[in-house]
Amino acid sequence: MATILATDGVARGEREGFWRQALSETFVPMTVGAVTGDRFGGFLRSAWIGRLMVAEVASTAQDIQRTSHEISRTDAEYLQIGMVCRGAATVTQDGREAVLGVGDFAVFETTRPFRWTFGGDWDVGAFTLPRGSVGLSEAESRLLTARRLDGQSGITGVVSRFLRDLARNADSLSGTQSERVLADVTDLVVTL
Repeated sequence: MATILATDGVARGEREGFWRQALSETFVPMTVGAVTGDRFGGFLRSAWIGRLMVAEVASTAQDIQRTSHEISRTDAEYLQIGMVCRGAATVTQDGREAVLGVGDFAVFETTRPFRWTFGGDWDVGAFTLPRGSVGLSEAESRLLTARRLDGQSGITGVVSRFLRDLARNADSLSGTQSERVLADVTDLVVTL
């Protein structure tokens, strides 16, 4: 069952607060920098496939970050994949910065500070896996984060298309398929 949260219908003066709370409650506590412009809006659709959360997030220009303070407030340990479906983004973690275009994706973890910057309107597919389901040591995962994975060619292009199809069909997958899907996504991440 999908959960949909949107700023449509929320009073203008309350939209930013609503959006910050929606992102933090859906994913992990994070800070959303001040947004500007009269046309600010956001849309978030999420569905769980067993222990894998698949989400579509769309909004206007903004800066999103997870700080050490927010990390200390929760014990949530997730590995996340963010795939740009519209617009462009910059993701920063572990001393690296990756610039992503449409179809590109990057891996990041909620146990260490990260930042996503969007200079204009954007739409991102977000895939959230329990950190324990990924067979990588912390040192190995630090080498994987905030690297641009090309969504157009090679094995990363295949994975990009798989993730897009998974997001489109998340509602139609049964609970009995969920652990297999989680294992498949995990295997793809480890392969990359």
